[in-house]
Amino acid sequence: FTDKANFDFNVEVQRFAVKNLETVIKVYTPFDIEAGGIDGAMELAANNNNLNGYVKAGIHDLSVFSWRE
Repeated sequence: FTDKANFDFNVEVQRFAVKNLETVIKVYTPFDIEAGGIDGAMELAANNNNLNGYVKAGIHDLSVFSWRE
């Protein structure tokens, strides 16, 4: 244990189905998603309380079924 934060966190997701986020998408957007995938990557590191990192996301083959009223 130290007084200053030190960690390294890395995560990557490839082709996560957008359909799995259907509930969230319906709450925050005015359309229905039929198909598509999300890629994402994140790195977060702290060294002596200095925080560095990034988040990247990409959407592939997104298909919007219909607009809701």
